[in-house]
Amino acid sequence: MTVRAGGALEVLDPRHDPEPPYWAALAAGAGRRAVWSYDLLRVAAWTARRPLLLTVVRDDGGAPAAVVCTTLAGLAARGYAATGVPRLGLPTVQVPGSPAERGWWFAGSRAPAERRALLRRYVRGTRALFGAGRPGVLWLRAGAADLPAVPGGLRLVRPLHPVARLAAPWEDVDGWYAALPRSRRADLRRQRRGLSHLDCRVGPAAALTTGAEAAALLWGNEDKYRAGRFPAPPLALPYLEALVRRPDVLAVTYRDARERLAGVGLVLDHPRWPLYWRWGALPARHLYFDAYTRLLEWAIGAGRAGLVLGKGKPELKASLGAELVPSYAIATAL
Repeated sequence: MTVRAGGALEVLDPRHDPEPPYWAALAAGAGRRAVWSYDLLRVAAWTARRPLLLTVVRDDGGAPAAVVCTTLAGLAARGYAATGVPRLGLPTVQVPGSPAERGWWFAGSRAPAERRALLRRYVRGTRALFGAGRPGVLWLRAGAADLPAVPGGLRLVRPLHPVARLAAPWEDVDGWYAALPRSRRADLRRQRRGLSHLDCRVGPAAALTTGAEAAALLWGNEDKYRAGRFPAPPLALPYLEALVRRPDVLAVTYRDARERLAGVGLVLDHPRWPLYWRWGALPARHLYFDAYTRLLEWAIGAGRAGLVLGKGKPELKASLGAELVPSYAIATAL
């Protein structure tokens, strides 16, 4: 159920709470990508292993001013099937499905001091609402400009993999080629010629693939990078199906002569900086680099400022001309 803490916070459980009437306009005004749509957050909450809560922080006039997406690790997962607010767990501020962007944002242009005050309301409300049992809050994917805004006198800051951003100031993809080292430019052109037997298309994801079809390739790619004692779970099929159906999600697809999907990349569209979200391909297919070329061609033609390429393989993406933007995890004591 919806919980209000002193009027300053509205805490939503997207599994049970209806979408607030202001949500779509609020997210659109802040330039949020598809992962922040309420319907997709609802699917993410139902398929998550840990509780997921949305906190809307209001300003002094009562208007929605900030949104914080929180997952709760630990003992809270045991009672997650029940309604209501979980009693225990470590609040981790992150948005499901998009590890390359932070889990909080603000409505409108906010001064640094106001941003800090709004996030302090979230922290105080979290302490009052959840009670004892949480040593602090973990904030993921903070940028350098976010560091002063995250409240907490006692905190630990650690760098994460940087997020790659490939600007597209050119009139066509030849401008990008010209900016690359000669060897990389030659490799990309040679790979394009070698893929002439495949049908490559870029457009709305719903018109080019299905969630189930794309999942098989995306899961295979995830398996290659899943390691450690606590590997991240694979993307849930209901989440992928819901995401692919959205009009603001694009795809680059490669199909062979039998119409079999050989490679797929999904992109979360944005007026300026679309996010290259996930990639997957059949074994022995050399499509990875060509997909960057196709998507950059699309971004230039669509008038986008560039592409956010995510957090993996930073050195490789830098070789494609991407800027590596520092990113941090901040652990703060409650």
